[in-house]
Order: sequence, then C-alpha cells, then structure tokens
Amino acid sequence: MKLLPSLRAFTNKRHDKKAVLAAAAACQELLDCMHEHVAWAEFQHWAFVAITRLATDRHHLACLSDAGCCEAVVAALESHWKNSAIQHWGCRALALLAAHTDNDARPCMTRACAVVLAALRGHEDDEEVQHHAVRALAGLAFTTLPNRATLIRGGACARLIAAMATFPHSADVALAALRAMAALAQDEDAAAGLGADGACGAVLAALSAHPARADLQVWGLMAVGALASDAANRGALGAGGGAARAVAAALRRHASDRAVQRWGLWAAAELGRGDVANARALAAAGVGGAARAAARAHRGDAEVQRACQRLAAEGLVGGVVAGEASALGSRFTCARRAGGAARVRI
Repeated sequence: MKLLPSLRAFTNKRHDKKAVLAAAAACQELLDCMHEHVAWAEFQHWAFVAITRLATDRHHLACLSDAGCCEAVVAALESHWKNSAIQHWGCRALALLAAHTDNDARPCMTRACAVVLAALRGHEDDEEVQHHAVRALAGLAFTTLPNRATLIRGGACARLIAAMATFPHSADVALAALRAMAALAQDEDAAAGLGADGACGAVLAALSAHPARADLQVWGLMAVGALASDAANRGALGAGGGAARAVAAALRRHASDRAVQRWGLWAAAELGRGDVANARALAAAGVGGAARAAARAHRGDAEVQRACQRLAAEGLVGGVVAGEASALGSRFTCARRAGGAARVRI
C-alpha cells in the first residue's frame, strides 16, 4: 500500500506536515484504509502515530473528527487489545479526539470509554499505556455526563488508583490521573467511590511526590476540593492534618501562580466546611497566612479574592476556627474598584 510509507515519513518531525495527509481528502483516505485494513496491526500503529501528529493542528483535528476518526480508532483498539504499542498510540489519539467538541455526542464515545478501561486493565505494567489511557479517560470524563457515568460503572475509579500505585514516581501518570479524578468527582457518588477506593491517600501522595510541578499541584488541589464534597472523604483527607499541610505547602511554594492560589484556597475552604478538626489543622498549617499573602499578591484576580472571602466567611483566616469568633470577616472587608471586580483588603 502506497500510504504506509507516507505514514512512516509523516512520523519524522522534520517532515513538512503540509506535504503529507494535510487535506481533508487525505484524512478521509487514511480513515477509509483503517476501516478496510483493521486487522493489519502495523498499518494501524502508524496510522495512530499520524493521527496524533495531525490532531495537534486544529484544522486537521476538525477534518479527522468530521471523517469519523473516533470510530476508526475505537475499532482498531478493539481489534488489537493485546498489542501494547497500538493501545498506547490509540489511547494517545483518543485523548486528543476527546477534546474536540464535535466528538462529544458521537455514539463511539461510549465504546471509547470501554476500550480505554480495557487498556488499563489489560496493560497494567506498561507505563506508556497507563499514562495515555488515563489521559484519554480524563478527556472522556470531561466531555459529557453519560461518559462519566459509563466510566464510573466500568470501574474507572479503581483503575486510576491502581495506575498511580503502580507508577508512583511518574509525574505524567499522576497528572493525568488527577485530572480524571477532578472530572469524575464532580459526581457525588463517584466522589464517595473514589474515596472508598483510596483516592484521598493517592492524591496526597502525588502532591507530596511532585511539589515542584505547578500544573500537577493545580489538578491535585482541584481533586482535593472535589473529593472533599463527601463528608467521609473530608475525614480521610484531614487525617493527621495531611491535606492541610499539602494545601499550605502548595500555596507557599507556588505563591506567584494564580491557578495554584485559586484552587488551593478553594480546596482549603472545602476541607474546612463544617469540619472543626480540619479547620484547626488548616489554621495550624498556616493556610490563613497564605490566604492573606495571596490576597495581597493577586489583588487583580477576582477568583483569588473570592476564595479569600470564602475562607473568611468560613472562619478559616488568621487562625480563626468556625464557632470560636463572632466577627469572622473583621480582618477582611470587601471593596469594589471603580469599574473593576470585588477584592479583599487586609
């Protein structure tokens, strides 16, 4: 087949993308060949590599989506479920396709959830497969509620915990898993299920193992806040002051990163909401001081300011614990800039 050498050439980063498979017609030809030769493992492998290169371009991603790329990828993954290279590159392609809104309502997305879970179960010891399958799972979980429900029913929670436990030193696996947890935990039942499977300990371990990765800290803090929506999880996260120390450490280390500050303060508010033990732990860890520093450093960020206001309302600022002071907001007063957003003054 003449297309196979072209696919191999396309995997060379120095090759001009415009010269190979750049047009919509070529995308359609590629997918037609994938359907026609679904049993040909070598072709499917190189097709996946080409798709991942093409999908980094918005125009090419749209062409692939319109041509039914999701269906072709899922069919190949189903046919070659034992082939780790195909599972790796296929899940990599799915992770990119899941981010395209036109794929959200496609029937193949339900099958995509199943093949991703199968890849996680069938290749537990392959770090590349686990990394990209978890990335795909996260992308699918963020797209639609039906996808989240399908993944939860299929045991996604346990698969994420297992991947993190198998590769505890992999920041890539941890980051992808934290993104997936943050998405799945938006469902209250899933948050409880994740907690029961050991997600609270896994999230705190990831935050501790990769303190310098701001992006990982952001998703870890998002996962902490989402998991803390469940009362049992709040207790597990707060055991021994673990979550409070993790949040405080992230806020201090990444004081200039607005995303870390926003989600760290939000996670602190969720942890301390109605939980006196966690509130005391947050105060002891110095979250109140970190909140005041964030309010000063990010005066122009409305989200940071709102998070600080919420902490004040919960009585978690300045070492104050809910129920132990009558004027929770005395240290913080809201002011509105002329034509600007509300902010907190200290």
